[in-house]
Amino acid sequence: MEFGRDATLHIRRAKNGKSTPHPLLGEEQRAFRELRRLYPDARHVFMTERQAPFTTEALNRHAKWLAERAGFTFPVHFKSCATLAVTRALQNWLGHKSIQHTVRHSELAPSRFKNFWRE
Repeated sequence: MEFGRDATLHIRRAKNGKSTPHPLLGEEQRAFRELRRLYPDARHVFMTERQAPFTTEALNRHAKWLAERAGFTFPVHFKSCATLAVTRALQNWLGHKSIQHTVRHSELAPSRFKNFWRE
């Protein structure tokens, strides 16, 4: 994680996924600074109550538990929900008819969406 004028969170992906930088807004920077102040020795941003890093499996278990509590009758997976929500939001914002165009444009220019979440 880099703080400063253009604060960035660097995401390392599992299973040979593509690692990516994510710009941080002021509110997010403040939240991460507070986490660092509260947990100065933590090696990971998101930790379980047992002080271990969250795994994909743990996030999926939590998403399934939340879905059950919400009364969803269809299977829920953390990655699929997040990916679909973000991709569809970008598709709508860019005015694309085809999701393939959205995927292509977001792959080529991730900085294009730096202030997307402020809207």
